[in-house]
Amino acid sequence: TDVLGNDQHSHFWRPAIEEHSQNVSTDDPEDVAVVAFREALNGFVDRRAAAASAYLGQLLSQDNHTVARVAIYTMGEFPELLTSVASGLLKDRFFSPLYRHEMHLYLERVFPVLSEELKAALLKQIEDSVHENTNPTDEDQLRELEAASTLLGWLKPISGNGVARVE
Repeated sequence: TDVLGNDQHSHFWRPAIEEHSQNVSTDDPEDVAVVAFREALNGFVDRRAAAASAYLGQLLSQDNHTVARVAIYTMGEFPELLTSVASGLLKDRFFSPLYRHEMHLYLERVFPVLSEELKAALLKQIEDSVHENTNPTDEDQLRELEAASTLLGWLKPISGNGVARVE
């Protein structure tokens, strides 16, 4: 639940779910709650990965941005344990600026251990979401440049993993 009405802006008040210099305030109630939830979720995965996997899938399906960002971060912390949940990220919403920081970390850490099928699905999702998120009212050349720049930004964390389409 978004009690304070600021969930959709969590990437501003908590730029990184992990401890990071980008996080300006760490004493606000929201920040304390994020840290507590992150640590509890990491502990749950560490002790009961199978049960946590199903729970993470539920968290990804909620509308709460902050909860989903914490789930994505946790999935990246346990790449070998949680690859079964990766298909839950095959949605346009996760390839938007709201989730960019956590998704980049996730892709850097987890992409190498994913199945070839999931790698291909993630690449397709990235390519599709980049083209869907460009503004059709812009001039064609500017739109293509924007799409190429966005695509490169999303492919950067998974480069170097031997996938010809990325290299």
